[in-house]
Amino acid sequence: EDCLPGEYQPNEGQSTCLECPAGYYCPSNNVYSPTECPQGSYCEAGVDTPTDCPEGTYGATTKLDSLLYCTPCPAGYYCDGSTPAAPTGECSEGYFCPTGSITA
Repeated sequence: EDCLPGEYQPNEGQSTCLECPAGYYCPSNNVYSPTECPQGSYCEAGVDTPTDCPEGTYGATTKLDSLLYCTPCPAGYYCDGSTPAAPTGECSEGYFCPTGSITA
């Protein structure tokens, strides 16, 4: 039988599948090895798709395994969620952007 999404099995002749480890995801079409969670996302254990870091944060590195590791947007920048791997841009002239801003 095929492993379910969120599971994998790298070895032949096994009776069960393994839970996809945190920091990786296991889509339904990849049952042999976990896929590294991409920058801008986090992957908790047993997931089949990455979750983008939310507005006000960004994912600075790959293999994040929890929302807790999404980096708060730094002061002077905003993170509106459109570019989850980096701050969206600098704060506009005439405005200030505290840590975690989602608009300029």
